[in-house]
Amino acid sequence: MAASAGYAIVSGATEIVTTPSAVSGSIGVVLLHADISKALSEEGVKPTLIFSGRHKVDGNPFEPLSDDVRAGLQAEVDSLYEQFLKTVAAGRGDRLTEEMARATEARTFFGTTEKSGPGRCQTRSRGSCGHVRIGSGRTLPRPWRALNRPNERNSDGQSDQRARR
Repeated sequence: MAASAGYAIVSGATEIVTTPSAVSGSIGVVLLHADISKALSEEGVKPTLIFSGRHKVDGNPFEPLSDDVRAGLQAEVDSLYEQFLKTVAAGRGDRLTEEMARATEARTFFGTTEKSGPGRCQTRSRGSCGHVRIGSGRTLPRPWRALNRPNERNSDGQSDQRARR
């Protein structure tokens, strides 16, 4: 899976290799605010927040969001989204520009191939699925290999026993 923050991490790889059932994309930002004030009130609970700094409790779940707090949080989300797009574009270059990433509207893609989707991933034969090639061409081993085949050697020729430490 290379979705959301996972995609940000692998976007700098020289090559992204995936499986037909893998998930990639989700280039977006989400922030949740749950207003539980009504439920607490119905239970007879009235929280009291003791704080310093006018914005210390902005977005707390014990009261509805005010318009100015909501606008501030939206501005933060928008700023993080712009940073995310720039990170992906810097890593993927012409394979996935900032505009192309934005056009996905944070959609997730399953089994993305080089011709479709934001990941511009390549689906390979079973033998190479799950590897990510980084800058120097070094290949990172599949993370599940140590769990499934403890005596197998990774692409660096070392035992995957070290992954259990």
